[in-house]
Amino acid sequence: MALVTGVALPAGRVFVPVFVGVVGGLATLAVARSRPLGRARRGVGVAGLALVGIAGCIGATIWYLAEYP
Repeated sequence: MALVTGVALPAGRVFVPVFVGVVGGLATLAVARSRPLGRARRGVGVAGLALVGIAGCIGATIWYLAEYP
């Protein structure tokens, strides 16, 4: 992933892999520590909105790094 990011936008070469690693590690930790759920809850919509917000933050950060190196 770092190579693809580096070719597409050199400013995100370090940021994106580190961010994905941190978020992936936190997600793994959250799943490992959670208790089993009997059924789906309404929190799925909130989680979806959170992921959209995170994607927006990544995009804004990469744009900023590319615009103002």
